[in-house]
Amino acid sequence: MWSNWTKKEKVAAGSALASGSLAAAKFVVGVAIGSLALISDALHSLIDLGATLVTSLAVRISELPPA
Repeated sequence: MWSNWTKKEKVAAGSALASGSLAAAKFVVGVAIGSLALISDALHSLIDLGATLVTSLAVRISELPPA
């Protein structure tokens, strides 16, 4: 699967994975210790993940040949 991805796509996917993992970790720890601030930060990190996914989509579209 990774072998036919461009370097830009790999970087975007890695960034999405990191953002998602960070959001999940913040949420789990926030719930475990009852920290509303950490839960809120986890939800903010989900917004960052959304932006990363939009960037990933833009990278894929930019690789397409002109119509």
